[in-house]
Amino acid sequence: MKKVSTKVLYAAAAVTLLSSQLLLANPAEADAISPRIKQSTKIYSSERPNSSYFGTGPAARMTEASALRFQAEKELADNNIDEALRVSGKAVQLDPGDPGTHLLYARALTGKFYSNEGPIDEKMLAKCYEEWMLIALHDSDQEEQQEARVQAKRLAKIAKGIAKKKAIEEKQRKEAIVDAHKQEQR
Repeated sequence: MKKVSTKVLYAAAAVTLLSSQLLLANPAEADAISPRIKQSTKIYSSERPNSSYFGTGPAARMTEASALRFQAEKELADNNIDEALRVSGKAVQLDPGDPGTHLLYARALTGKFYSNEGPIDEKMLAKCYEEWMLIALHDSDQEEQQEARVQAKRLAKIAKGIAKKKAIEEKQRKEAIVDAHKQEQR
């Protein structure tokens, strides 16, 4: 029988231990605060915190944001898109580092975007895309990241279609100007 050095045994034990810990680690059970979602100056809601009920300070804001997340989930389930958008926007404003709050806000915003009748609102399209990309790029739950990638891809296709349509319209407009100019010269 071949003799194995202790260094090799320690290395094998370390690899086994590390791989077993990686297999047991569940991304959904990771810390809910994503280090990649930075606090920004972006304003999601102008509503003030309910300090008369929740109190003041960071813990109060987190508690109110948690209650608002539950309310936003209910509003989305009931298809009350405008209320879900308002509530989730306030929750994101209170707790901007929570990926789940951003996910609810993105879902509500996208629901509002798709429910609009008439011409496409390009500003809302850009807001939806930006929010989904924020979720896709941080280290939250893998299912949420996949949903974000799919939604962002759909929205990017819409934006690409709008850009293509605008380019065609611009080309037609220029051709019409050139034709009108030729008609004047005759």
